[in-house]
Amino acid sequence: MGVCASNPVVTYDPRLVNIAHFKTERQVGEGSFGKVHAVTWRLDCSETKETKWFAMKTMGKKKMLKGKAVKACERELELLKNLNHPFLSNLHVVFQSPKKVYFVLDLYFGGDLDFFVRRTSKTIPAETKSKLFQLYAMEMIIAINYIHTQHIVHRDIKPANVVISSEGHIGLIDFNVAKKLDSNVQNLALSFKGGHTGTPRYMAPEMLKQVEKVGHLVDYWAVGLTLFELYTGKSFLTKNKFDALMAECDSYADSAKIRNRIPKKYTETELDKHAIDFICSLLSVDPSKRISYDECIKHPYLADLNPDEVIKLNVSVPWKPDASKPNFDASHDADQLLLGDDEEDFGKISDEEQATFSNLNYNIHRLDNGEVTDQPLVGT
Repeated sequence: MGVCASNPVVTYDPRLVNIAHFKTERQVGEGSFGKVHAVTWRLDCSETKETKWFAMKTMGKKKMLKGKAVKACERELELLKNLNHPFLSNLHVVFQSPKKVYFVLDLYFGGDLDFFVRRTSKTIPAETKSKLFQLYAMEMIIAINYIHTQHIVHRDIKPANVVISSEGHIGLIDFNVAKKLDSNVQNLALSFKGGHTGTPRYMAPEMLKQVEKVGHLVDYWAVGLTLFELYTGKSFLTKNKFDALMAECDSYADSAKIRNRIPKKYTETELDKHAIDFICSLLSVDPSKRISYDECIKHPYLADLNPDEVIKLNVSVPWKPDASKPNFDASHDADQLLLGDDEEDFGKISDEEQATFSNLNYNIHRLDNGEVTDQPLVGT
């Protein structure tokens, strides 16, 4: 079994996946502590005759230490390694180098919904978009219900954290501020303290107001915000400061004000009228009146989609992204995964500092015949 890596500096056990096994193709995103690249396997093995693509999130250890992000990264790993769903960017492996931590996940070639709203959506016919948004809504609701059944609340659903596959389906990403609940908690709505966690403009009113206990319905509020943005091309909330955002939320206690902000071109068909009612039901300022999963899938807007068939991907997809076009911001392309690092972010790490990263590993292993297993090998 050969490894196609050409960098002689990198050492590796060919049965243990690490940076030597991946080839960087292009940068597709950037986060608080590093960058996200599209990568492919560099191994010449029987199961990789077809090119396999992944998203590799690379985080500088120095920057993580400065931002006190190691514990949050550990929590994200603990969440992701137990999740597996068609509408999530599922985790495959986590490993380290002396200066960096790498998360390898499913890659979505269609970019995120933020890029879609700003660029791609304008080229799609309105009728097609109506059916497409309906499918996106159902897939988001299904994905969120799945993580809720795993006792996880995402807390940062927004267009930038919903990505599109090459087949036209969505996936949730970025569980950095997600919250894991005790497995014996039955009432998710009374499970953890609120606070300023997430992206302010996409926080539910109860999070903005720091209500002592908030729960899973904050994610449904965020679906409403995302659908509103798909339909209007604009953010539902516009203010920058928490007090102003809270006041803005309160101003929409009357759903008629939400309806008035939807362009009239989206009020002409029955599907669009149902969509507006669905959005208003999600954007209830009072969480006790906000629509839940069971109510969502029975709502007239989604009633003609069978959740079981949607999960199996046995549904017609109204639109698929063009893989030949860049579906990511062009500004990302200039950077390379292992070049141009800032010493302040990727400098040397002391032995004591390295010890704080000891839990950030989730390895898959390669057998001598090239097959992959998630079970550690004897002697490795």
